[in-house]
Amino acid sequence: MEKTLLSWLSSDQRRSGDGRVLSWSNDEHPGYPYDEATALLAALFAWQGDLDRVDSLALTLSQRLETEAWLGRDGIGYVFDSALALPLLEDPQPLADRIEDSLSQRRACSRITRPGWWSQSYGAHLIKCGLWLSRIDRRDFAEQLADDLIERCFDGCRFVVHEASEDTYLHSHCYALEGLVGLRLRPEVVLAGACWLAQQQHEDGSLADWSGRASRCRPADVCAQAMRLWGLVDPERFAPNIERARHNLCSLQSPSGGIRYHRGSDDINSWASMFAFQAVCWAKSPPAEEELQWLL
Repeated sequence: MEKTLLSWLSSDQRRSGDGRVLSWSNDEHPGYPYDEATALLAALFAWQGDLDRVDSLALTLSQRLETEAWLGRDGIGYVFDSALALPLLEDPQPLADRIEDSLSQRRACSRITRPGWWSQSYGAHLIKCGLWLSRIDRRDFAEQLADDLIERCFDGCRFVVHEASEDTYLHSHCYALEGLVGLRLRPEVVLAGACWLAQQQHEDGSLADWSGRASRCRPADVCAQAMRLWGLVDPERFAPNIERARHNLCSLQSPSGGIRYHRGSDDINSWASMFAFQAVCWAKSPPAEEELQWLL
């Protein structure tokens, strides 16, 4: 599975004409050039030691930042997407200053078009920004950010989207836990959050996208994120969950090698494929401490 996944991710067909990574591949429903996926793929190649590809993607991101100031989509700059690029930039400090300023003011993006929506809110997913900030010597702020968002968003078992919400978006919940794992902070929160994820898993290995509201699908990205977290937290305790998740991801792999976003979808999703590749690799061989810096 890993070999075909990496081959699919490495193909030039995954990139648009401007060098960015496409959100997904589907001739009938073409994907869009996506800054976040571009930064994720650069991080994956850095983990794999493919420095030529890293340099190419990092240059694309640097050019985007020069013209747009932030990374994002649809004319909106996102703190999360931009923070992902920090370890890839030659001089990350000016961007880090802007990111810290936005987070200090509890802003998640440059403008809000969907009030209360998870990615546009000062919420749980932003804990993962601390992982990337810590890699450029800003750990103190990363720890403060994590403490603040745990206080606002963690209910003892799960992360709600933001402090005014009662719902959990599992993708965001996983991002919060990933940030804490990468920072080696609050292991009791990480374990509780991983146990809650295990309770959400369906018999076929999948997980829904939402808890607390009507769920629309069972996306591959959440499954891969949960599988990765279980392996990092306690692979023996969560062995049945890991195996069910692996089986589910295998069932979503397309003949081309990439991962379908969910069952029945023809969108072969780029970031879900990246998460799945890392999940199956780390399930076979747990990462060394230094590898955690490349937690996608």
